Amino acid sequence: MRRLALPIILLASLALTGCSTASSPATTPASAAQPTGTDRTAELRSTLSADLAQFLTSAVEVEPGRITVATTVIDPRSGKGGAAAQAAIAICQSAVALTGTTYVSVQESDGSTFVLYGHPTYGNTCTEV
Repeated sequence: MRRLALPIILLASLALTGCSTASSPATTPASAAQPTGTDRTAELRSTLSADLAQFLTSAVEVEPGRITVATTVIDPRSGKGGAAAQAAIAICQSAVALTGTTYVSVQESDGSTFVLYGHPTYGNTCTEV
């Protein structure tokens, strides 16, 4: 009887776990979630040319001096220095020029980081990563 009790308890536990998972709401992956903080989108957009402004989705100051920029830019992953990288670097440079900025992360359309400024590894130059 004891041999049968343990498998029954395990199956019941799995069944309950499955039920609770099935009823939970869908969540957005962390990489696609919008950062929270001070919205600086309009301020950044006003500094960009029309060609670059079309790529800007949002610019959020997540903490003092740290700006996360979401774009529609797509990194073709065909090496460094392409047109997409140049656009992201130019957007980064404009974000750096905003008052009080010490760190910038420019994200491509899928939410992954494309260009950084102020990161210990890359220094104070907008750099494709």
